[in-house]
Amino acid sequence: VAEVSATFAGHAYFAVNAILNLLAQTDGNIEVTALTSLTTILASWILADLGSGVLHWSVDNYGNGRTPIMGNIIAAFQGHHSAPWTITQRGFCNNVWKLCIPFGVPTVGAITYLAGPENPMVSLFFAVFCFNEIMSQEL
Repeated sequence: VAEVSATFAGHAYFAVNAILNLLAQTDGNIEVTALTSLTTILASWILADLGSGVLHWSVDNYGNGRTPIMGNIIAAFQGHHSAPWTITQRGFCNNVWKLCIPFGVPTVGAITYLAGPENPMVSLFFAVFCFNEIMSQEL
């Protein structure tokens, strides 16, 4: 619970901070900031959905538990088809916590750092993208 909550709080912090940085860069132009932010959020959401769909389709249809590197992921994805109801019997945090590792605060923080303060929409894009990848386990 703590890891999931901290991850979502971190994503929210990066997103809000990115929007405020863009607002400062546009000299307080709320319209430009809002339009740019909403466009970035929408693009991130669409690409996260596409990415999780492609991953799900590929691991459902190719490979098995012995496939190098991806074997454990493939086995877990294919396993839910033999007992699909089990995911509904587990709590929210139990379903999403594993995705908080690759899509968590360190990932968004590193991307934000590499993009630099002059590129706040990169931070917003990846904060939303990583949040949506985590939520793809539930939605």
